Amino acid sequence: DPLIKPSPLKGISDDQTLHRLKIEDLYSALNSSPNGLTSEVAKEKRKLAGLNYINPPIDVPNWLCCLLPCFLSAAAMKHYNESVPDYGFVKRNGKWLRLDCISIVPGDIVRVGKGERVPADIRLIKAAACVFDGTSIMGKSELIGVDPDKHSEAYLDSPNMAFLGYLCISGECTGVVVATGKSCLVSKLISQKAWPPSEY
Repeated sequence: DPLIKPSPLKGISDDQTLHRLKIEDLYSALNSSPNGLTSEVAKEKRKLAGLNYINPPIDVPNWLCCLLPCFLSAAAMKHYNESVPDYGFVKRNGKWLRLDCISIVPGDIVRVGKGERVPADIRLIKAAACVFDGTSIMGKSELIGVDPDKHSEAYLDSPNMAFLGYLCISGECTGVVVATGKSCLVSKLISQKAWPPSEY
């Protein structure tokens, strides 16, 4: 398949063609499976990809620790704390577990239900009446219907994609993690000083 590009790090990809792959090819590209990753594979991937940590939009040096309450009350930090989830439901060794978001790696299978935020950038593989609110990323109230069986040419607009911080307002979905940490959409927006949106 010409869409599958070789990567120096198996299963650690910043490839924006993953939304166009067939499911079986997606699993292969991310060194994953419908049963999720094993603990051993996840550990190795974490060494390569790093933690699924989103650097905050305000960088405060250590010597300003005494101002931490003011720092946390800033509008940008409030939005960050509301948008970046603390945990996610992940399938490891074939079993569903609640894990800290920082432990999630590319290739993990995650489940998102009503009232929960997407814990990483994911390619959807199943969805049942699932609708997301993309306000945390887009800056305007935008309801996003999804369809795991369809894709558009544009990675960011594809109906089979969901991004870290999206809020599930109805239904549920399952997806394969395609980007974590610095590779996530919100991390890239923060690094470009384009997040949080101007409304915040």
